[in-house]
Amino acid sequence: MAEILSQREITPEQRAAGRAQLEEDCRRAAAAGVYDRLREAHEQAVRERMNPSMVRDGEPHRVRTAEEEEAYYRSTQLTPEQKAELRAQLKKDCERAAAAGVYRRLREAHEQAVRERAMEAMLRDGKVRRKK
Repeated sequence: MAEILSQREITPEQRAAGRAQLEEDCRRAAAAGVYDRLREAHEQAVRERMNPSMVRDGEPHRVRTAEEEEAYYRSTQLTPEQKAELRAQLKKDCERAAAAGVYRRLREAHEQAVRERAMEAMLRDGKVRRKK
């Protein structure tokens, strides 16, 4: 292990050369305007996210009026008959699940998970010793 680590270690001269190379790369990138372009691209993305009237491709997005919003909301609402039908179907599904024991099995699985977490915590805290 020590041999592997010694092969991975770099000398102070190699470290200094690496730092010098990194600084030179940073100077070249700054001279080429890389950082300015990155900052501008970031600022543009932030501006687009802040402006709710613009979509991702930059095309203006038509904003609905309050009346259009209300009409859309009303058009998505269920009728009282649809609501009653869905409630009856839900009640029937719940009764079938209860008869099949789904809720009992869920409760048992939850209780088992709680017991396991409590046992792990007790083992971690040293309140219980492991059986051998």
